[in-house]
Amino acid sequence: SESGSMGLHSCLSFYKSGDYTDLEWMAEAILHGHAMNWAQVRDCWHRHFISDPSGFSHLLSVCTDPSSVLMALSPKNLCLLINASDIVLAQLVLAHYNAPDGAAESDESPASVAGWFVVRNTPKIGSEYTDGWQEHLRKMSIFNVLKWASEYAFHLLDVTDDPEGRQRYLQNLLVRVTKDMASSARRNKEVANEVISLWSNIFAPLLFVGGPHGVPYEIGYMIAKSQHPPKAGWPPFVRMLCNLAHGAADPTEVDSLYNHPFFTEFFSNGGSSENSQFFIPPEMLNTFLSLEGGGLSKRWQMQILSSPTVSLDEQFNTLKHKKNLMEGLKGLASRDELKVGGSMRSSLLDIYDRMYPKKEDAPKPAK
Repeated sequence: SESGSMGLHSCLSFYKSGDYTDLEWMAEAILHGHAMNWAQVRDCWHRHFISDPSGFSHLLSVCTDPSSVLMALSPKNLCLLINASDIVLAQLVLAHYNAPDGAAESDESPASVAGWFVVRNTPKIGSEYTDGWQEHLRKMSIFNVLKWASEYAFHLLDVTDDPEGRQRYLQNLLVRVTKDMASSARRNKEVANEVISLWSNIFAPLLFVGGPHGVPYEIGYMIAKSQHPPKAGWPPFVRMLCNLAHGAADPTEVDSLYNHPFFTEFFSNGGSSENSQFFIPPEMLNTFLSLEGGGLSKRWQMQILSSPTVSLDEQFNTLKHKKNLMEGLKGLASRDELKVGGSMRSSLLDIYDRMYPKKEDAPKPAK
């Protein structure tokens, strides 16, 4: 109808037409009360690449609907502008970009690029970096930002501003996030796989295991045994854990771990525990007892045999495995020191009794 046509014409007259690649003109038009036809802007910007980060940030700052500005750009164009700009644009993107929920699965994710930008450029108070990114990551979790960065931020890892200090902060942040997820990772395989993935790409060299400042030993071992051969970027200790979990070890390497806190602090979530008990993961135990020719050191054998928290089931009741326990049996002062659990315990007691038939309850003479 005529009235309907007039209504549409009146509505369109509110839009300001012009060169949508001229960001300064657009900002001035908006400041003078004109509206933009964001559908037309989007068509224009998808044909013509926008390369002025400061002009784009200014346009965002004067627009009453910043999300319309952001959504008019292609994700690729917006990502490049974020990386070419200062932290302000990244903060505006985090505040106004309508990103989908969950972790992004593309290197062209504006919210993830912006999130990583503010994390990588977090402010410093005195000599220490702070979690200043927290006030900006309201729509996404820090884990999802780090998870995205571990897979897609290869070209965004380096910083010119205090690279060593920021690297230490990033490592500490990764450890803290991992510790926060440790409890869920122990119960939920999907969460465990997410944590493993976090440390299996560009962050692999930062994986520090054990003690108050490292990833808990249990979680570190979970990461290490998840794949073989070990990641080239993993530190030597993590690579060793990976090899031990997959049966690849030599006697010298195994013996170097004797009395290592890994075995007494395995279930600690950061640092030593007064109630710590000796524990050796089943895969690692099999590696130790499978060393050729009884190659496991006597002190390791005695440690295993005298630990009630170790369980030797029937899978270890073979000649190869027993060869790695005989010297340890000879080293025990009495049968009471044989405290290992599992179905193989009775067999080991029988062997001990045959070795020392009249000295079951008395210490053996020194050899």
